[in-house]
Amino acid sequence: MNRDEYLLWKAAEECAELTQRLAKAARFGMEDEQPTLPGAGTNRERIREEWKDLLVAMHLLGFGTHVTGSEERQRLERIQKYMDYSRAQGTLT
Repeated sequence: MNRDEYLLWKAAEECAELTQRLAKAARFGMEDEQPTLPGAGTNRERIREEWKDLLVAMHLLGFGTHVTGSEERQRLERIQKYMDYSRAQGTLT
């Protein structure tokens, strides 16, 4: 395995960890602290840490870690479009 392959696997692992923490936050709340891991922090704090780990792996792969102003606006508009669609479908209140 070369360096890029290692970093790709690392990024994939961080995505999985981030996904797991996001799912826990959705089920138990952002400020919940997992009772089986006392002192590990809230879901919000742990999401932030997993996000940083992913950003570093992506940076090492040569990807920037920031979205430009126009890119951000387009992405926000796309998210809003699908939130509106979910609302219209009755799946988002």
